[in-house]
Amino acid sequence: MKKFFSLLALVGVLAACQKEDLKTAFKVDPGVATVHATALSIDGSDITADVTFSFNGQAGSTSQTFYSTEYEAFDQEVSVSATWAGYDGTRSFSDEKKVRVHVLPGGKAEYNVVLTLGEFIEGDYSYSILDEIDYDEFTTEFFYLAQSHNQAPTHSAPLLYHDGKEYDATYLMNPSEFILRGTLNYTTKEGRVPNTPIMWNSGVEPITFMTDYVDSAFADGITYTDASLDFTVSGFAMYCAYHAVYSSVGTISLERTNSLGKKETVATCLYTEYWGNEAGVIEDACVGHEAHYVPGHGTEDPSHSHGHGTSNAGGGIVYAD
Repeated sequence: MKKFFSLLALVGVLAACQKEDLKTAFKVDPGVATVHATALSIDGSDITADVTFSFNGQAGSTSQTFYSTEYEAFDQEVSVSATWAGYDGTRSFSDEKKVRVHVLPGGKAEYNVVLTLGEFIEGDYSYSILDEIDYDEFTTEFFYLAQSHNQAPTHSAPLLYHDGKEYDATYLMNPSEFILRGTLNYTTKEGRVPNTPIMWNSGVEPITFMTDYVDSAFADGITYTDASLDFTVSGFAMYCAYHAVYSSVGTISLERTNSLGKKETVATCLYTEYWGNEAGVIEDACVGHEAHYVPGHGTEDPSHSHGHGTSNAGGGIVYAD
């Protein structure tokens, strides 16, 4: 996606005013990525509390947290599976999905996975619902830090992201020895919206549990939640603070199987799911100051830090005198 919106604000970035050698090092905390799992039965009921989940083959609760190192991103495919004994406790149903999880050092991310379990028998057919999205085929919406009142010089550079695509990004510049600290305020976006109504095959009468499932799957719509990320920038660095929203197109399919084991899809519904939110900061050597840039280093003296205020429209950078 090449259309970007500078909707975010960077506030409270402070820098020290006493010059000294770049001997002050700061520690970047590991990035934190959380995968949340939800389970639905084929009648649309939320059965999350009755399901056993596992992440990469290890039994867990309804969520699992993964961490980057201080220096390298976490970028892996995570397998999420669920098993359920059915309403009567005597059956064995299962489902599995794999989601790509990415978080930078110092960043944070949230991912959501919905699993579907159960079957329904009517007449000569058994029915199951497949609720599938391709986590490897996703669209990325980037929301970048807004520049305000020309307080920070900028530099346009490509941002190479982990999906292998190149995105244009504007980097803010810190052409000084001072360490900068700030907060990225953003709004997460998650949930599902239908792209089509249920499309039934010719001659197939609508089946109640399919419509119930679809109604339940989209009942919550899109949810927006305010969040923030505190970060630190090295001296002589250019940096880009961003929030990324990941979405994919999915399909809910009703599949029936006859007594001979022949399967056919008799109804489908297409939807878009916003399943991931990631916030992070990328930094590199400031153009023209490459020889002075040392990642994780800069000059800092909190007793002399003071800014110009944060009342500028649209947010932006606050520098010390």
